[in-house]
Amino acid sequence: MRTRFQSPRGKSTCALWSRLHRLRTTLFLVIACLSLFSQLPPARATGSQCKSTEALTEFGRWFNPGIVVRVGETKEISAPLNYFAKALRLQLRISGSIGDDSIIVLRDKDFHFLASFGLSDLPAPAPGSPLVIWTGNLPSDQISVEYRGNSSQAAISIDLAIALPPSTTGQRVFSLQRAIPRWAPLYQSTLTQAKLVGDEVGLMVGGSPEEQGSGVWCCSAVMLPGDMALTNWHCGGLPEQAHWTVESCAATVFDFGWDDGNIRRQYSCSEVLISNERLDFALISLTSVIGSGGIIGSPPFAIASDHEITNDEPIFLVHHALCEPKRVSSHCKVRNPLRAGWRSTSPPNPSEFTEFEHDCDTEPGASGAPAFDLDGRLIGLHHAGFNTGPGCVPDRANKAIKLSEIKAFIKNTRPDLTKRLNWE
Repeated sequence: MRTRFQSPRGKSTCALWSRLHRLRTTLFLVIACLSLFSQLPPARATGSQCKSTEALTEFGRWFNPGIVVRVGETKEISAPLNYFAKALRLQLRISGSIGDDSIIVLRDKDFHFLASFGLSDLPAPAPGSPLVIWTGNLPSDQISVEYRGNSSQAAISIDLAIALPPSTTGQRVFSLQRAIPRWAPLYQSTLTQAKLVGDEVGLMVGGSPEEQGSGVWCCSAVMLPGDMALTNWHCGGLPEQAHWTVESCAATVFDFGWDDGNIRRQYSCSEVLISNERLDFALISLTSVIGSGGIIGSPPFAIASDHEITNDEPIFLVHHALCEPKRVSSHCKVRNPLRAGWRSTSPPNPSEFTEFEHDCDTEPGASGAPAFDLDGRLIGLHHAGFNTGPGCVPDRANKAIKLSEIKAFIKNTRPDLTKRLNWE
């Protein structure tokens, strides 16, 4: 028998290769197990899934600058300390008479121009009351406010503002069919039809100024004819609050350019035309924000479908899940065209089957997102993620309100709006 001689270095090398082989085998097994686990539905939901199906996603913070700007002054407003903000929104309270030669200019921290407006841009205030207006989302964490003019006696108070972060700070509820979301940035999608109707979808950011402790949240919305937007009723307030008050409407902005493009298309909520809790919708009258960043020209709007929703019908959603720039959830289907509404009785009667189930991936922030058929026609309004039953086990079904039900309600309640919407 011959014995192979090994030097100490050779023994060390062999031992190293042995350890590397064992490590590689272990990593392979771990990756295989994770891959298998990701394809299986969870046996039980995590605690964050045991939330209301009308959950809102936190997206911003109220703060109180306490600034007064008079003619000839320039003052700065910064985001709250220790809060990383991507944009600010300001509430301007104008007391007194603004002269024809007056102009208010808003700039970022490097004094780049953001917006300007004068007397002709402002709505008429109520007699004896100061004029209160909101700006759109101003893309900076520090804003300078300059007030120019000679004849003006007005003072501009900025006592209320909103700081918006780069991404949501809210919790996820995991209304996903798999571990990895089946959505993509809109303009990176291979679905051309989604890109063509994506301009009709916007990010809604709102809150209740009268209850600032409740924070600021986001939803999605879709543009309709006549400068009107459709979103969820529950996007107008937290469950314990009054929804869509005059104050919360005024503090809400709709941004149809919240994507990776360079054109901002922002609107303010001017009036809640009609809303309904049972059908979870609100129809909002919009007006362009003052200064730059508002809409230019007539906006594209969604075309309503007239066909009856069927089981396994292919659909897609364009949305702002987690308050992110526009996303499209595609390669999904209607899974149940006859679902009882979220406020229905038990057992429901036939008139209460106002919703349908779908398997498009969503998260909070997608509430109010339009559901489209493959021709790009509007068929529904997404409004709820997974429900949880005994033991917090999710039903793994997302829910949308049928557009046909919303159309019928508006026709019976506000036929004048049906005409404005071209839904006759």
